[in-house]
Amino acid sequence: MAATCEAETLGEAEIHAKAPLDAAITVLIEGGRMNPWCAICHAPASDWTIDVNRSRFATMAEAEPELRRLQAEQIAVNALFGDMHRND
Repeated sequence: MAATCEAETLGEAEIHAKAPLDAAITVLIEGGRMNPWCAICHAPASDWTIDVNRSRFATMAEAEPELRRLQAEQIAVNALFGDMHRND
């Protein structure tokens, strides 16, 4: 999953992107609508990290095509490898 927002500072991004993403993940897991492990590597939710950083895009509109491309890649990877287990 990912979240995006336009923010001037890291603090704003934490509030407008990371916090809502954290909350959404919790609701989905607790509601049984999302597995509590990564569909690609099977890491448990407790091992997940959320990185907040600037992108090379100035606006969400500018980022939209790249975000859609990345989303399609993630869907394809999950479809191909999502049921594979980690070797740990």
